[in-house]
Amino acid sequence: LDGHLHDFAVEQLQLARKYNIPLLKFLSHLPDEQLIEISKTSLQEILGYLANNNASEQIATSTQRWLTNQLEVIGKYDVTAEDITLINHVRGKSLKNFAMKRYSDPRQLHGLMNEIHDFLLAATTASANTYITILKDQLHEEEEFRSKLSKALPGFIYVYDVQNKTETFSNGKLAELLRYSSEQIKQKSHQFYRAITHADDWENGEKCRRNFLDGVGSKCSFECRVKDATGR
Repeated sequence: LDGHLHDFAVEQLQLARKYNIPLLKFLSHLPDEQLIEISKTSLQEILGYLANNNASEQIATSTQRWLTNQLEVIGKYDVTAEDITLINHVRGKSLKNFAMKRYSDPRQLHGLMNEIHDFLLAATTASANTYITILKDQLHEEEEFRSKLSKALPGFIYVYDVQNKTETFSNGKLAELLRYSSEQIKQKSHQFYRAITHADDWENGEKCRRNFLDGVGSKCSFECRVKDATGR
């Protein structure tokens, strides 16, 4: 394959554009010559592993680079699910095209095709698992950031499910501001906010919640008086 590496890389680039692989948008500023050289370097490494029957090592190495954000040119969060399927599809087409051109013995060709399919299956599975891991890490980081931000704010923030009439999130500032313990809140259950809100102001909040039921993206604001744990 060494003597055909350039042609292999060119075909990979052509197929990547044909299938409009999303990652290409991060490489659009690079000239074709540089893209081909980057592809050749990557292909040489992959094919070297495959030639030595170390496909699993190659997959482990590439996924570890992705996880630790050591990919060339792109960041680990730039890769999408579509990139995973299309890249492996394009790589498979090129490998099969090469095999068809270079091998005439049916048995040898059949064996090679099976190896290509096994490699692509393992690579796609590993990439999918890595993608899920990265998504989970990203969600955890975002949740951690939101949690730190909400705790740093001086006011009380909570998310209320108007359909199920339950609180789904709170920044925990209610106890600090109004001095209610978690036990007091639990005792009043879903009626807690009604119990601490001034009777004349409760309807304003209810009107706001009814507006939310009318459609996604509704907004409203209101002011109300509440009493703290001492009854003030």
